Amino acid sequence: RRWPALCLRWPAQQAAICAAWLTAVAYALLAGFGIPAQRTCLMLTVAALAVLTRRDVGPWRILLLALVGVLILDPWAVLAPGFWLSFAAVAALLWISLPLGPSAAAQAGWRAWLRDFGRTQWAATLATLPILLWVFQQFPWVAPLANLLAIPVVSLLITPLVLLAAMLAWVPGLPLLDLAQGLLIGLMAVLEKLSALPLWQPPGADMTAVV
Repeated sequence: RRWPALCLRWPAQQAAICAAWLTAVAYALLAGFGIPAQRTCLMLTVAALAVLTRRDVGPWRILLLALVGVLILDPWAVLAPGFWLSFAAVAALLWISLPLGPSAAAQAGWRAWLRDFGRTQWAATLATLPILLWVFQQFPWVAPLANLLAIPVVSLLITPLVLLAAMLAWVPGLPLLDLAQGLLIGLMAVLEKLSALPLWQPPGADMTAVV
């Protein structure tokens, strides 16, 4: 974007998707490359290949190709609850975001942001509810509230601080890890109080009831 002459040789979108792909793969390897990380990397890989080859690939096809890729890497992943929870949550987010038209997307302000955030939270919660009831036979009523707090704190504060501390480990006296630990301790204290609230524990459901 800043060097038009360079964009004539390599489009900015292609350069950006390559940088995003390298960053995501590096982060996934640091995180242990679990099923959610595999899904994210494979979805980004499909999207990157579509951009580099100038193909129009829809979001649902990207999700399905990522699902196939995860199963090729680890066929036993279907036995892990994280496999079903991860793909169900992303499918719900895709489904809830696609119907938004230009008029709705053009709305700005904190009210529109709060409404969209609430819609995505409820979509992910309702999509994963049958799986949670089937696998764990319980559902915490405060899960949306816990996600509302934990996701931004971990994603925007704790994780960047830890990664920055790892990259700057050669600099003495940086309090990055102490700050991340303090945030994590405070977050865990709040989550422990939330976990003490009542759970919904209905009778065990068979597959018919789950569907």
